[in-house]
Amino acid sequence: MASRPKQRSSIARRAFLAALISLLVLIGGLAGLAWWAYAALDPLLAALLGAQAWAGAQDTALRLAQDLALYAGGLLVATLLLAWLLARWAARPLGQLVAVAGALAYSAMLRPSRYWLLDHVPFLELGASRFEPDFPIARLSAYQTRLAARLFPRLDSYNEIRRHNADQLRSGIEGVEGIEIPRPGERTSPVYLRFPILARDAAHRSHLLRRLREAGIGASASYPTAIGDIPGIASYLARHQEAYPGARAIGARILTLPTHPGVTPRDIEMMVTIIRGDQGRASEALR
Repeated sequence: MASRPKQRSSIARRAFLAALISLLVLIGGLAGLAWWAYAALDPLLAALLGAQAWAGAQDTALRLAQDLALYAGGLLVATLLLAWLLARWAARPLGQLVAVAGALAYSAMLRPSRYWLLDHVPFLELGASRFEPDFPIARLSAYQTRLAARLFPRLDSYNEIRRHNADQLRSGIEGVEGIEIPRPGERTSPVYLRFPILARDAAHRSHLLRRLREAGIGASASYPTAIGDIPGIASYLARHQEAYPGARAIGARILTLPTHPGVTPRDIEMMVTIIRGDQGRASEALR
């Protein structure tokens, strides 16, 4: 791993490019303004000063410009170097600010009743699965490290909440026609980062996803395809793979529901109601 996080370097490069483009635009604008002023004043000053005097003044200005060109080039290089150093210096607090803003936004929008706001922002592409091997490797920022240290002691209690929410979902959904609930293995105690169910088929899953998201529930298709069918991943897998119909079937049917501590009993009842399609039966199942 490099001594400086790639993420910070990426921020610094973007800041430097922004400063460089701004500087070039400024120089280009000043050059255009100077040319326009020369074109406008040339006939006026030639008539006012006389053609010979005006030509002499232009020659003097040209020689001064040639003498100053080296200094101007050095100043430009020094300005770019300073911009790069300032971008590197500013990248760290900017990265911290991005981390803080991201954590606050995540905390505020974690509740299913608010999640729909983020889900309707197209460029966030929530729930999308893409194979991108060229991802940045970076250390946690100081803020992220402190946040992790504060949250880690609460991990067991959060996991218990997830298990409880998963049990509530299971008791409400179990027995619904066309829905399968995967069972955990023996002597295991999953924490249910998400609660998985299997719809009847891909069309049934799409129907449930649409209804859940319309209700503000952050349901997800989880795995859109089997691993071997992910675009761009073939060259990273062993050759001559056998067919995987089971993985493809699960990839087309799986649907996951939120279980995190922000999920309320009302959210659970809404999820069960939508999947069961009967408000009365859902309420009765959760009692």
